Amino acid sequence: MTEIVIPDVIIGGAPKCGTTSLFDWLSSHPQVCASSKKETGFLLDDVFEFNRESNFINHGIEGYKSFFRECHSGKLLIEASPQYLSQKKIPKEFVRVIPENRIPKMVFILRKPSDRIYSQYRFDCFTRKILPPLNLKEYLSTSRGKYVVETTNYYSSLLFWKSIIGIDKIFLVIFEDLVKREKGVMEELSQFMGIDPGFWSEYTFFRSNRTVGVKNLTIHDWLIKGLNSKSFRMLKKYIRPIYYRLNGFSLPEKTPSDIEILEAINRSLYAEMVEILNEFNVDVSCWK
Repeated sequence: MTEIVIPDVIIGGAPKCGTTSLFDWLSSHPQVCASSKKETGFLLDDVFEFNRESNFINHGIEGYKSFFRECHSGKLLIEASPQYLSQKKIPKEFVRVIPENRIPKMVFILRKPSDRIYSQYRFDCFTRKILPPLNLKEYLSTSRGKYVVETTNYYSSLLFWKSIIGIDKIFLVIFEDLVKREKGVMEELSQFMGIDPGFWSEYTFFRSNRTVGVKNLTIHDWLIKGLNSKSFRMLKKYIRPIYYRLNGFSLPEKTPSDIEILEAINRSLYAEMVEILNEFNVDVSCWK
């Protein structure tokens, strides 16, 4: 029987919550081997251009090993695709076809809903430019904006993942907690993953994938693709600050109208999510 090569731990979301930084930090750990591509998109419910080369739909479980060819036995395999949090069909099928003892542990980073939505808005309109430079109210009226709000309600997603893999295989990182105490959170996560938490005692943490306005999208895509490759991943912290000065621009600040809209959304989503978050014993009082 062919050996199944799948990740031991998956960082599954949420978008604009620090998944790239977490992936880069864990990639530095000597007991970890990260996927050759940060966002594999292997378990997405659909096939897109970026995951067309290898995905569960077209390639089955065997396709996963294409991202771990450089990994040696004995190391913990990880990947990070932040869209997994809101996926359902393919993750359920993936869990069904693999042995129970091989089901990966899932790590989800969750951020205050209004802050995540605002970060995604700025990313969509000023970084990726998949939409024109709309104001927040205009953005939230688009199908994209409505989808972002819908998927920022973590309730149904957490309930789904709990139902297919169990609460013991899920580790929630609260973004605001991670920002305040990087070392402590990474030590707790390392214990969950089964790797040495002492590694972080002398580690220098750096931030990846900051949302900025982009002047030239072609240059941006070319550089980000290169920096996300395994060969250049550790150079990010040196190259990105220079790049941001050359090809970036400051983003607009929140207006009073933006703040009012976001606070209303936050109150609504928080009320819906607090029950499921309490089950995971995480403190999100800072979201109120």
